[in-house]
Amino acid sequence: MNSEFALKKTGFSEYLVRCNGLDELGFEEWLFHPGMLFGALDRWWADGGNRAKPHEGLDLCLYRGLGGHNRSLDERTKIPLTYDGEIVKIDDDFLGRKGL
Repeated sequence: MNSEFALKKTGFSEYLVRCNGLDELGFEEWLFHPGMLFGALDRWWADGGNRAKPHEGLDLCLYRGLGGHNRSLDERTKIPLTYDGEIVKIDDDFLGRKGL
């Protein structure tokens, strides 16, 4: 994992860290493969390759913790809302189920 693709805590991510007790694990920074970044054209999963269209998000799932250990979020992760809204559909994708 290349440290040039690390992101320090900011507003939303600080709340995500606090909600999930990651600060108790010594959260230091988010980690990204290039394909996890907004606008990326490459895939970071499976065998790699190119995406059909640019990535439309930022994948917050890997982070560096206490002692430099890399960790990942799991299915128990609480995702804070940024806006009021309503889930209208649950979809399966290559990473699991997600709400739309």
